[in-house]
Amino acid sequence: MFESDEVLPTALVHGDAHVGNTFRAPACKLGFSDFQAMGQGPYIWDVTYFVTGAMNPEDRSNFERELLSLYLDELRRNGADEAPSFNDTFLAHRRQMMCGYLKILTPVEMQPVRFAVSMGIRFAAAMDELDTLGSFD
Repeated sequence: MFESDEVLPTALVHGDAHVGNTFRAPACKLGFSDFQAMGQGPYIWDVTYFVTGAMNPEDRSNFERELLSLYLDELRRNGADEAPSFNDTFLAHRRQMMCGYLKILTPVEMQPVRFAVSMGIRFAAAMDELDTLGSFD
């Protein structure tokens, strides 16, 4: 996965974009907190981690393509004229499941067990459905 990341466009990433690091500000604006892992990384990194970790497997399966399309539209709307194609983005998304799955292998002092188990189930289901391992052929 890390080798395939090297050819992806990069962006400023949160680095730990899960629901536990979100908040709602006045006027129902949503935001992220906990920026200790922020840096430059693959443009798809935060999107895959957030969408897969935040949604149950059925909802993710039903909506992830539409959400990825919206993400690409927003990139273009905000000046990323050379945003990747949907097919390239979906391949990168399939591969990034490995990163999400590996992130749950943290000490219990960093993440509660219920969080790690929930995320593990969601990422394992996505890896199976999207044939993450086969995406590296």
